[in-house]
Amino acid sequence: MSLPARVVTLVVAFLAVVAGVVFVAFEFIGAQPRTDWLPPSVAVDPKGFILTGADAAQSSFWPLAEREPCVIETTCPGIFAAGDVRSNTTKRVAFAVGDGALAVTCAHRVLGEL
Repeated sequence: MSLPARVVTLVVAFLAVVAGVVFVAFEFIGAQPRTDWLPPSVAVDPKGFILTGADAAQSSFWPLAEREPCVIETTCPGIFAAGDVRSNTTKRVAFAVGDGALAVTCAHRVLGEL
């Protein structure tokens, strides 16, 4: 598959913890977020980037009053987004790698609350 030179493709990790089971999906995306497959409980900004952390907490979609979301947690508790697909982030590979590493910390936090 050949991509146009103007499109930068990065790996994005999507990690979910449901009933103590960790699910991970990796998706290749380019300049446009490919988030149309997500359920409505995972809120996105007007450009289609996923709201996480403080943005998720400040939206009307965060459902938990007892805690704030983790930095990479979406508006659906226990669902995390990493990399370029996150809203209001620097779109660089190093940031995506850091987000992926942070997913482990966030998953431990959520699992510890079960």
